[in-house]
Amino acid sequence: MPATPEAAGRYDIYRADGAGDVGTLVYALPSGFTRMNSEPLDVGSGSLIKWTDASALPGHAYRYLFLRRQERPGEEFLAYGPFAATSSAEAPEVAFVGQNFPNPVHGGRTTVAYGVPQSAGATVHTTLRFFDVRGRVVRTLVDGLVPPGRYQVSWDGKDDRGATAAPGVYFYEFAAGPTRLTRKALFLGP
Repeated sequence: MPATPEAAGRYDIYRADGAGDVGTLVYALPSGFTRMNSEPLDVGSGSLIKWTDASALPGHAYRYLFLRRQERPGEEFLAYGPFAATSSAEAPEVAFVGQNFPNPVHGGRTTVAYGVPQSAGATVHTTLRFFDVRGRVVRTLVDGLVPPGRYQVSWDGKDDRGATAAPGVYFYEFAAGPTRLTRKALFLGP
């Protein structure tokens, strides 16, 4: 949807699981919504608002809310939504790996969404590994033949031996055939 002139600004995207009220006026953030982005989504007047939730589980229903950041005290609350959506289980056209959520990780699990492209054939060797800053493999979450589709996997903050990883910056690499994609995660500890 194109943004109106008064809607220009920087936005955060919030998500709630399951069905519920949509298209209602909201004057405060409804309960059950969690912020999905760390960097704001910049929206200019007349620009198209578009965002992809790579962490959505195939076939699950979600509600989304776009909330404008209040840059100055006293700025009015402005939110669009909630909008309803059901994610697709269809294989993506290109391989992808999403930013882990939540990030930073503190006291629990973090989830990484990834997609094996439809062009990969029946199956493709796929890996998803976490590395420390020295490049050593900390944890292998995926290593095998995977058919095209959208997936997600969780990391519990432990290494391959079952010991809790040290707090710090980690990198994770997703590989599907010749495609290699890397992202960064911040682990604050258990």
